[in-house]
Amino acid sequence: MKKLLLMAAAVSVAFTSCTNDTPEEPDLGQTTLRQIAFASPVVTPSTRAFAGEQGPKYSQQENFKIFAKWYAGNFDTWNIGKMYMDNVQVSYDKGKNAWVPTPVYYWPKVGTLTFAAYSPADAAGEVMYKNTGLQITNFKENAQAPYDLMYSSRSYNHTGSTNEQQPGSYAGVDINFHHALASVKFTAKLKEAYPDTEIILKSITLTGVNNQGNFSENIDETTSGTYASKPAWAVSEPAVTEDFFPLNLPEKGYVLKTEAADEVAMGGMRCIVLPQDATKVGLKIVYTMQTPTGEAIEQTVTKTFGQISTGRTATWEIGKRYSYNIIIGLDEIFFSPEVEDWVESNQNVNI
Repeated sequence: MKKLLLMAAAVSVAFTSCTNDTPEEPDLGQTTLRQIAFASPVVTPSTRAFAGEQGPKYSQQENFKIFAKWYAGNFDTWNIGKMYMDNVQVSYDKGKNAWVPTPVYYWPKVGTLTFAAYSPADAAGEVMYKNTGLQITNFKENAQAPYDLMYSSRSYNHTGSTNEQQPGSYAGVDINFHHALASVKFTAKLKEAYPDTEIILKSITLTGVNNQGNFSENIDETTSGTYASKPAWAVSEPAVTEDFFPLNLPEKGYVLKTEAADEVAMGGMRCIVLPQDATKVGLKIVYTMQTPTGEAIEQTVTKTFGQISTGRTATWEIGKRYSYNIIIGLDEIFFSPEVEDWVESNQNVNI
């Protein structure tokens, strides 16, 4: 597809008179072509960005894709509009301080545009946008480099870039993204101080995670005026399971203290996962113990989230973060010395 160029040329319209007088072309002025651009997308709810997460401000290094439908008037139902932008990539343009589609698109002179988007632009799976909203089939999360899949609210009835400053400089159309996956967060600390013993956290691994499925936004167009959505995932059959490594620990691990480990220092103890029933998902914690006189020994603790969340719902839901506190406690070694009594030899010798 050839890339369109933004030109400074003007558009004019001529009318002819139906009288016997010499026809004159009225001066209707000039209308500059206006390029479509998007404002800095908002990510809700606000989060600190770790392990592939976006938020609360959308990264200028990221790209998203956009859909737009044109309506002669305002939005009524998705189906009656005409597709104007179909799965078009949008990237940040530093000069315009906005996200700009490639190829370039311009605002229609008549009618309105309604937009919807997803992020990142290279999200796995087959992406479609229908009257029920965003649909992704055969999505597969990257277990070793998970990323924050997001979908936007529909942005209705636009005729120009919001708060357009001047031709060629835009604030952009508002795009509000929502997290489509779930986030699992860990903190780790020692139960109490253990003098002369160093405890080093080596890894935290989620095992048996379902990481492939189909997503549907499920917009209900019967709720006129609100168009509420009920996003949901269906795990693909057969379910694909992999191990997730949510920590980017230093090569030698992280020395634990009695205070919860700082997320930044530990590389962000978070992992983005497919929403699912977590009762059978496993958690493997590996740490080492180093005494002053001995060699480091490795310890491994394994549990399922069904065991961890006893009495609670162990389901990871869309757009929610689940926090787990890992507390490592040691049992001090005590000794109870006893002295075995002498055994009589039954030999009595007179001297």
